[in-house]
Amino acid sequence: MATRRPAVPRTPAPKRPSPAAPAAPAEPAQDAAPAPKAAPRAPRPPGGAKRRTGPKVPLKTPVSVDSAPVPARAFSGRIIALAVVLVAITIMLAPTVRVFLGQRAEISSLQADIAAKHAEQDSLKQSIARWEDPNYVKQQARDRINMVMPGETSYWVFGEDGTPAAASSGTQTPAAGDTPWTQGFWDAFVRAATD
Repeated sequence: MATRRPAVPRTPAPKRPSPAAPAAPAEPAQDAAPAPKAAPRAPRPPGGAKRRTGPKVPLKTPVSVDSAPVPARAFSGRIIALAVVLVAITIMLAPTVRVFLGQRAEISSLQADIAAKHAEQDSLKQSIARWEDPNYVKQQARDRINMVMPGETSYWVFGEDGTPAAASSGTQTPAAGDTPWTQGFWDAFVRAATD
């Protein structure tokens, strides 16, 4: 908490003669000292304003050292006006801020959707590049629609219940008779997965 410093009383400046009043011619005294020269006058401020002449009045009134500082008022009309203005600004800006936040959320969801579409586009480009490979096309034709190359023979093997067990083409080497059927089935499965 700051305290006020007491003001120092100022003594009034000696009165200067007014330039408008003509000075009475004084007779020079024989034994008096020569009169001092007058100080040069300060230039007038621009615009023709005249300086105010007269006795100087102290700017601050003297304050005794023993007086305590006066506390500021705790409640004023300016605080109420400031609170009303702040509430009005908040009420006016609330819908705008809500719309802004909604649009930011929509923009972020659209950016996530765009990123997902770019990833899907990349996977489709890779798929197109695979379909341009003739070996991939042949492999898909064998797996999906059971096509064979000219000169090959395709065999269908059915189980006891009448469902197809596995498809095999004539280019595959027959399994030896001494291997169990489960091993042959597993080898066929591995070959189908790697082709």
